[in-house]
Amino acid sequence: MADTHRRPFRGRSFTAFLLTLTFVRMAVNGIVLYLGPPGGTARRTGWSLWGLGRDGWMAQHITSCAVFVVAALAHVWLNRRVLWSYVHARVRRGLNRRRELFAAAALTAFLVAGTIWNLSPWKWMLSGSRHLSVYREEARAFEQGGHGKGLRRGEGAGRHRGRGGER
Repeated sequence: MADTHRRPFRGRSFTAFLLTLTFVRMAVNGIVLYLGPPGGTARRTGWSLWGLGRDGWMAQHITSCAVFVVAALAHVWLNRRVLWSYVHARVRRGLNRRRELFAAAALTAFLVAGTIWNLSPWKWMLSGSRHLSVYREEARAFEQGGHGKGLRRGEGAGRHRGRGGER
């Protein structure tokens, strides 16, 4: 017997699923863009992954981020009563999780400052993609009989094994 009663479309569930799937999409796009070659190299060599070149992956990432922001705003709007009730209750009873709030705020400030001032863990992460690109270009030049960009014979592609280029 067929179910003749259809459940209504739930906007809150839709936005929750959309946020989850868009987050996964952003993460995959970000990983591909981080590990892939830089723009000029990607265009020059015709690099692609799963049928998309670097520009295609950039477009996917930008649209993912835009949809994520819109879905997050819609999620807050659709859950405004629950969120307001939660905030109102916390203000009335007092904030019980002050240490957690302080720790989260401090970590966020630390991450922002580390990125702005190009501090060590962030510097390594941000330069990692460039090191991968240089490594690939040197390996390709070495395989084609050259010796890489300004490298002495025998130095080859093994130059960037560590974070700072040490062997």
